[in-house]
Parts: sequence; C-alpha cells; structure tokens
Amino acid sequence: MTSQSIESIVMSIAGHPTSTGYLYLGCAVQEVINQGQFLPRSLMKTIYQPIAARFGTSTGNVARNIARAVDDCWDYGNRNQLNAVANRTLTEKPTPGELILYLTHHYTHLKE
Repeated sequence: MTSQSIESIVMSIAGHPTSTGYLYLGCAVQEVINQGQFLPRSLMKTIYQPIAARFGTSTGNVARNIARAVDDCWDYGNRNQLNAVANRTLTEKPTPGELILYLTHHYTHLKE
C-alpha cells in the first residue's frame, strides 16, 4: 500500500480545497496522531487549542472553519472518496469530530 500525506487525503475529499478549514482539519488529524488519542468531548481544549495557538487565532475560529470544511466536503466534495475514508457508506454528514476520527484512522491504517 502506498503511503499518502494527511494533506493529500484531506484534499481528496475536499470540495473547495483552498478553504482555511481544510488546513485546520489536516492539523487536527496530525494533533490527534501526536497526542496518541482521540477525546471527542474535548476537541476545543485538546485539539483545537494548539491549532489556534499555532495560527494566532481563537479556538472558536478553528472550530468554525473545520465545521465549514465538513459542510463543504459533504456538499461539494468527493462522496465516494469520503465513504472510502470513513470505511463505510455515510448516509448523513459527519460531525467535525467524526470526520477527524475517520481521517485519523484512514491515515494510520495506510501507514501500517
């Protein structure tokens, strides 16, 4: 299996890939990998806060941009690739936390 970068996986599902939300989404996946765990109840504190600090913005702005990227991905992105990343057929738009989790699992399984 060939390895892909997090960025290339995120771009493969993107609708409008130049959106800032996709940059933050990729950073969120990397942050989950760096931390070695995914705690869905604390996205703002454990995942979004370091991203906000890195880019000099607020955690609310990071959360909002990631949520918009999820919307964009669902409305305009490659649905077949999104299903492949999720490893199932999605019948409704994933939450930001779900998409981060799907992307993280997909990336880490490609690396194995």
